[in-house]
Amino acid sequence: MKIHPSDEILEIAYHETIKNSEKSTDEEFKAILKEAVENPSKVDAQDQKLSINTKSAIQFNTIRLRERKPAGKVLSVQGRVRIIQKDMARDYWAKKDAPLYEGDSVITEEKGQIEFKLNDGSIMTIGSGTKLVLNRSGYDPKGKSRSSFLEMSLGKARFWVKKLFNLRNSEFKVETPTAVMGVRGSDFIIKATPKLTEVTALKDTLLEVVSSAFPEVKPVVVTDFERITVAKGALPTEVEMVPPEEIEGMKKEFAVAPLFQHSPAIAG
Repeated sequence: MKIHPSDEILEIAYHETIKNSEKSTDEEFKAILKEAVENPSKVDAQDQKLSINTKSAIQFNTIRLRERKPAGKVLSVQGRVRIIQKDMARDYWAKKDAPLYEGDSVITEEKGQIEFKLNDGSIMTIGSGTKLVLNRSGYDPKGKSRSSFLEMSLGKARFWVKKLFNLRNSEFKVETPTAVMGVRGSDFIIKATPKLTEVTALKDTLLEVVSSAFPEVKPVVVTDFERITVAKGALPTEVEMVPPEEIEGMKKEFAVAPLFQHSPAIAG
């Protein structure tokens, strides 16, 4: 299935402030907030793209910025990719090593791609014309637990979810407008529009796919080199095998250099 998202859909997905803001590092953002607190009369909050109107609100968000712990970081970027932080009055162009936080939205423009790594070692490669939100990304190695929930409303992405052993609790889910994928340590590709989701499993993969319209129906299991689609308001289709040459072509589609060189277990 080839997906060509329309300009109208992308326009809806993109944040109002994407056109102008060029902030790119936490240090720069902290400096803006510091200036706003110390010299509020000199700071035009609208020009700085800060949805902050009072000194107390600025101070509150400064404290939150210090206290928040990253959920992961950017490994590589090609083209233009936006990161919009939830409730932090900030959006900026993604750069290598930039931190990602729970609640962040990652939006790729035309010809833009990004590869990032979560704290649990899982790696995502996001293709162009895609919006993905890190709704929840928690990993506690001492407490032996993982709980991640990603939402992809539009576009295409490759997910390599690291297999973690000896965890008491492990949950990793990806939701699209038409389906929810329960993941157990897997390598797979999702392509999604508001009306259709296509899921392709690569090597050493086990997924449980549920239609958003019928969450009570037993999940469909998808494993190595299999594909399934879920249309809006419908149950998942029957599982089909994917030819090796098509699998290789799909991998090349996510060639953000250096792609998947961070763990030998990802190859395949």
